[in-house]
Amino acid sequence: MKQCPHSLSRRDFLKTVVSAAACSTVAPLKGIAGNVPSATPASSKLPARPLGRTGVNVPILGLGGDGFVSDSIDKEAVGMFLSDVLESGITFFDTAHVYGKDGLSEKNIGLITGTARRKEIFLATKTGSRTYDGAMAQVEESLRRLKVDYIDLIQVHHICARDNVKELGLAGGVLTALWKLKEQKVVRFIGVTGHPEDPQVKEALETYPWDTFMCFVNPARFSRPALREQLPLAVKKNIGVIAMKTFGGRPGMLVGKGPGRSDARSLLRFAWTQPVAVAIPGIRTRRQLEENLEAATSFQPMSSSEVKSLETRINAVQKGWRE
Repeated sequence: MKQCPHSLSRRDFLKTVVSAAACSTVAPLKGIAGNVPSATPASSKLPARPLGRTGVNVPILGLGGDGFVSDSIDKEAVGMFLSDVLESGITFFDTAHVYGKDGLSEKNIGLITGTARRKEIFLATKTGSRTYDGAMAQVEESLRRLKVDYIDLIQVHHICARDNVKELGLAGGVLTALWKLKEQKVVRFIGVTGHPEDPQVKEALETYPWDTFMCFVNPARFSRPALREQLPLAVKKNIGVIAMKTFGGRPGMLVGKGPGRSDARSLLRFAWTQPVAVAIPGIRTRRQLEENLEAATSFQPMSSSEVKSLETRINAVQKGWRE
């Protein structure tokens, strides 16, 4: 049986997940209505949170599509990996049209979304197009790669300085295409992603009725505009927040020992202490998956002093980490 390049065997991984779930006493976070549709299996021990106004509950830990699933060409290994991810209780899968060579991330995720297990997954992808025709073409290709007839969440990818926000919603703009696809029930929800340094992100949040917003959530100084301006605005508008770059950017720039770095668990705790619905770190090994799951099942919010201590540690270096 083939395996992805991990330090943890598949059998040991599954035993670890079962053991951690059995020992965990963490319940879904308070304030979640019992009758709200959920993207978390009833048997999952992962805490869950509402994804903004979507009416969907999601586990606090999702799968980022940039990592093993964007890089591996071993279909058997990828298929087993994704099955194990889903069995662990992670049901939020995020990818993008551009992830991996020739869309490999979407194609690999299609190995599981193209099966009967599709109904267990909250599937999110992104379009980088800014035009009506371009978005239609990209979504059509994403549907084909993912082997599905609908996408739960389509996101306008990486709003930045070169974007004219007002043009997004014009007749020939990307949002007009996505609104039409939503009417046709090809997509359920529409979101946006952006980096902290671009003022266009805040303008976009103020201008359009997004369902979700994906932003940087980590203690590094370069993420402060996201934490202090973008994220609070999204929360005020009841937009579901998806935390990206929790480890600082590929491949985990903030993870490690010494000044400017910390352990993965602390960085995830920091992210989940913020008003986010789900964090989506990219996963490259089963060991990373195991560690992330352990952090999620045992999650307790950081105190203000813990947050301040982590921020001081991460920002002890003069040079800011970035991708």
